Amino acid sequence: MQDKRLKFLLFIWAILALLISAQAAFGQSEALIQALIVQESDGKDSAFNRKENAVGPLQIRPAYFKDAQEHDPSLKGLKHTDCYKRDVAIRVFRAYMDRYAKGKSDEQMARIHNGGPSGHKKSSTDKYWRSVDAIMRNGGKKPTK
Repeated sequence: MQDKRLKFLLFIWAILALLISAQAAFGQSEALIQALIVQESDGKDSAFNRKENAVGPLQIRPAYFKDAQEHDPSLKGLKHTDCYKRDVAIRVFRAYMDRYAKGKSDEQMARIHNGGPSGHKKSSTDKYWRSVDAIMRNGGKKPTK
């Protein structure tokens, strides 16, 4: 009987280890991605910022898209406008973070998303992070004022 318990505990440990390594491989928490989507587009996949030509739920700009595409060959056949699709926008975000934010915290990743590869060093991205952090602490919703 104890042998079965030990095997079960080892199985559970292995599953937990896989889940932790999968998150480390992506480097971004789902909570962060969802908070960025709320911050950037209020959760609207059809969002468009004409001034910056930013599209989709994560408001991906052309240069950001190009950087991600250069880093991740699986994005090569896509167009910038494909970022209106949530799954594509998230793939682009992950590729960009893999390129510029490997091993960084949620705060640093949010600030890089907002301010480019060195965005985590720019004071101009502090306010953006505070907004994203508030969304994360508020269960994925913008806090009411």
